[in-house]
Order: sequence, then structure tokens, then C-alpha cells
Amino acid sequence: MGLGQQIAGLDAGAAVALTPAVCDSIDWATRSAMVNIGGGMVPARMSGPPPVLGATVWVMQVGSTYLCVGPAMLPALVTVKSRDDDGLWTVESSDARRFRVSGPYGADFPAGSRVLMNWDAGGHILMRVAGEVPRVPLAEAPPIPAPSGTTADRTQDFIPTDSGSWLGDKWTTPDVMFGAVAAGWFYGTQITDSIPSSAMILSVQLLLVVGEASGAAEAQIGTHQERVRPVGEFPVGTLVGVGAAPAGSSGFVPLPTTFGDALKTGAAAGVGTRGTGYRQFVRGSGTLRIKWRG
Repeated sequence: MGLGQQIAGLDAGAAVALTPAVCDSIDWATRSAMVNIGGGMVPARMSGPPPVLGATVWVMQVGSTYLCVGPAMLPALVTVKSRDDDGLWTVESSDARRFRVSGPYGADFPAGSRVLMNWDAGGHILMRVAGEVPRVPLAEAPPIPAPSGTTADRTQDFIPTDSGSWLGDKWTTPDVMFGAVAAGWFYGTQITDSIPSSAMILSVQLLLVVGEASGAAEAQIGTHQERVRPVGEFPVGTLVGVGAAPAGSSGFVPLPTTFGDALKTGAAAGVGTRGTGYRQFVRGSGTLRIKWRG
């Protein structure tokens, strides 16, 4: 049963108080603990995490019922507020919690004194603290500079602005067809605008989504020099094989880093395909993923 349910089952009009105590023993059969409150032993039902023997715990008193609600997080330094007729001191934490604790025999702590606490015995003043070292906020650490002469690697996807296949004497489809006279993807100036000509190309990948396919001929991918789709046929050179991907397959295929070197400087503007065979690279194909340094 949770703490809220236990409290709800008690007298709704009863006074509620929270005080620290020391766990003296535990009865696991009844899930109760014997706790020491100011020298008096009282049984308390466990409603929170089980306490550790000898540890300081929070005890909630609801009317005549005591609930052990778990280990106490108690302050090391407190401020003295007053002394009672029975010899106990009322002290206050920085978050305005008040506790009744014992102190050294014959000691006198004026109201407002800062004192050091020992909570292992249920709350006992050890000594008066003459002064406290002020808390100095830590200076924000400066960013660690990268080693001289090095720069972080960067990866960017370049999505084609247009695509198509030239068959016979016209553009027949926006799909890129391996087996057409010429076919490719066009990227405008985004690659030269993004990658410095001095950058080191680390990898180049091309996303291919295969629609229809037939035969075992390996598709050939190469570079071309067209930033936008031209009015007619265009050459595709530096061809490399990317495998005979089956219909319905998709994924990135690696291309030589020399493709990236040509694209970053403008020596090439896009990639395309031509050759003998049949592979239909449908919508979604053509994204170039280039990783570079510098």
C-alpha cells in the first residue's frame, strides 16, 4: 500500500508532523520499524523504501500513528532558533525545515548561531561554526579547441533537383533507366556551393531504388557535366559497376571518391547511367551522400 493510501485510511482530521528518527530494528513480518525519536522508541509502519539499521529516517506522525517514509536527506549545517524547557534545541535548515535536536551538555547556542549537525543519533548538535567559506561559482570551462591543422568531418545528403531518361529523341520518364541512351540525376550548384574545392573527400554513396529489372547485367554509374536537365542527349562517362540489383531493392551503393573530387570542383555536376541492360531507378533514387574533411 502506498503512502497516500495509508494516510487516506487514517483519521482525516488528525494533525500531521514530520520528524527525523533513528531506525533501531525492523520486523519484516509486519513491515514495521522500531524508531528512536528524541530518545523514545515507537513502532512505525514502513511505507517507503526500507530503512537501514542505525540510519536516520523520516517519520510521519498522523494522529497517534507513525509511518516510516524512508531515509532522510538532512542538512549538515543548520541555524539555531530556540531552546526548549526540556533541553532540546529547535534548528532550521536553509530550506525552512525545522527540527528538534539535542546538544552537548551545558552548551549555549544563541539564536541565529550556525551549528554543525550529526544525524546518526537522531539529531545532535556537534559544535558551533564561527564562519563558512563562501560558495564561489565555478567558472565556465572554455571550449577545448581542435588540434591545430585539423577540422571535423562532415556528411551531407544532396537531393537531385531533377532527373530523367533520354530514349530515342526525347525525354521519356523522370525515372533513371539503365539501358537508355542517357539518363541521370541533376543537382544544380548545391554540391559546389557546399563542399570546398580543397576538401578531402572521404566517401561517396548513391541511393538507388529499383523498380523494374531484368537480366544479370551490372548497372553502370558515371559522372556528367549537366547542372540541369539539358534539351537533348548528354554524355555520361567514368562508368563504374554498382551491381545487378533486383527489382524492389533499395539502398546506398558506394562510388569512388574521385566522383566527389570532380563534383566538389565543378569538373562534374551530377551522376547518371548508360549501358546495355535494364534497371529502372524510380522516384526516391539519386540522393548523393558525401562525406568530407576540410
